[in-house]
Amino acid sequence: MPRVDVNARIASRGIDMSWITVQTISDGNGPPLGRSVPIFTAVPADLGVLASNFAAAKTAGAPAVIRLSCNGYPLEPWTLSPIPEFAEREDCCLMLDFGDRGEADRWSVLVQLARHYPHLPLLALDMPLNSPIAGKALDATPNVVFETYDEPELRDLCDRYGAHRFTYGSAGRAIATPRLDGDALEQVVWTTATQLSEGRWGSAYL
Repeated sequence: MPRVDVNARIASRGIDMSWITVQTISDGNGPPLGRSVPIFTAVPADLGVLASNFAAAKTAGAPAVIRLSCNGYPLEPWTLSPIPEFAEREDCCLMLDFGDRGEADRWSVLVQLARHYPHLPLLALDMPLNSPIAGKALDATPNVVFETYDEPELRDLCDRYGAHRFTYGSAGRAIATPRLDGDALEQVVWTTATQLSEGRWGSAYL
């Protein structure tokens, strides 16, 4: 398969997370470039404040994605409300940034939240796709999408669960050569993120 260098759709590491809004593939003469917009980050707050802040972010060009920074409070429906309910109402994706939480805690929280909000797309960052738990989580939660980079397991996971369950993020690196081709490559490096950012992933797959 020829080398294809792609720009991350999600600049998912660093202080200011952003969403790459222009598909760019390198022509071999340099790295791909893309325009990025900030991702709205929410903390538990009054619904009116949440709605007002998100509307302002959307006006500024933010995608239909709400990022939860998952450190500092329990990840339970009663603490997160009204964020998931608001995200579902607005056809948004809820991005889960688990920070320094341990692996077992990440899987447990992710599956519990996905089952509690079955019609809400959840984008999970930095999950270990080489874990035997990854397949179990994909089976248990049709509304979960995983950030991916260039893991050896990616091709098999796409074949088993669908490329729409994965979207390409930076994970601290700039450019990758995904071990994919054809429709799966297009889905992972572009289409999934586009559907999430435009609020169309849930209606397409749930």
